[in-house]
Amino acid sequence: MTVTSQAGENRAPAATTPARRALVWTTTAFLVVAPAAASAGLRATALLAAALCLLACWKTEVAPRWRAAPRAVAFTYLAWVALAIASVAWSVQPEYTLGELRAQALYGTLAFAIFFLAASDAGRWRLWTAALAAGTIAVFALQHVQSILPFPISRHPMDGGGGPMSTHLVLLAPVLLALAWPRPWGWNRRAVALAPALALLLAAAWDSGNRIVWGAFAVQLVVVLALWRHMPAMDPLRARIARGVVAMAGVALAAAFAGSIVERNERLYDPALPVTTHLERDLRPRIWATAVGEIRKAPWLGHGFGREILAPVFVPLTPNAQHPEIR
Repeated sequence: MTVTSQAGENRAPAATTPARRALVWTTTAFLVVAPAAASAGLRATALLAAALCLLACWKTEVAPRWRAAPRAVAFTYLAWVALAIASVAWSVQPEYTLGELRAQALYGTLAFAIFFLAASDAGRWRLWTAALAAGTIAVFALQHVQSILPFPISRHPMDGGGGPMSTHLVLLAPVLLALAWPRPWGWNRRAVALAPALALLLAAAWDSGNRIVWGAFAVQLVVVLALWRHMPAMDPLRARIARGVVAMAGVALAAAFAGSIVERNERLYDPALPVTTHLERDLRPRIWATAVGEIRKAPWLGHGFGREILAPVFVPLTPNAQHPEIR
């Protein structure tokens, strides 16, 4: 029995060792808990444990994959990390930037490296896709269960709110295509299996209340159609069905985006008030104007790494104490 690696070579899988088994379980555990907002400690623990497992089986896991690393991607990513680190020199809040570097650049680099180096086996990839989908479904379900129970399951929203959850769904969307891919990297399911998976994805996205998620899905759809010929080969009938399902998803995206606009207008706008009043109440033009003003102050280097590096400038735009702080 042989497995096809991402480099396109056939090779026999290395013998299973305790370190290799632990690597599989720690990376899988990370993906299961990843959608849960309150799982930061579990995620960090799983990543550190996976890193130790990789070190324990360096010759069989790290060395072969290291040589297969895509240089363009690696150099581009490292250039971004270098720029983020360099921004400490001109950051308006150096301590905040250093904290963001630990939370974003270091954490992201560790996760990226671990999963790339550990992705040497097609069976792992299928296990990871299942774990990622299972964790997302569990969080989505628990979020709704928590809303009907008389007691809280968690002190925080299970999905972390519309922003974090919609971001997670955008990352999950391309993985669903693996359902219809042939083996070894796909699940080799009938193409119609994509329909319920995409329907559940869109339902979760609608539930997040985030409107920009529909634009992100649309960009992904365009990329999928542009790269269709470069994806794993499917038989003609399955390919036609899969394209039809993707096309239906595109129609659903357009309908969901339009529906989200209508729903928001019905919830926030009073038809009895003039349009000028609604425009005055809309915070977005003021946020954009403030952002443009700050960009003009440092158009090339910026103000330092960190999404909320200029939070003190935006907080005064918060309309009232009940409104989430604008940062």
